[in-house]
Amino acid sequence: MIDFYFETETGAKRLPWATLCERCGIDFYMPTTWELVMIRDQLAEREGVSADQIEIRQNGLAIL
Repeated sequence: MIDFYFETETGAKRLPWATLCERCGIDFYMPTTWELVMIRDQLAEREGVSADQIEIRQNGLAIL
């Protein structure tokens, strides 16, 4: 399971990959590392945080 973790002014947020796929209207699949980096950057811009503040975890372990 892949999750995006980050801190905002209102507290910590966790966004599971499955939820992100559902919100975007795409079928669940295993993303490439390049896709994860691009999504992290877009998520950082949308949430107003630095991309370095977003940690991508797989099965609870940080991968990016």
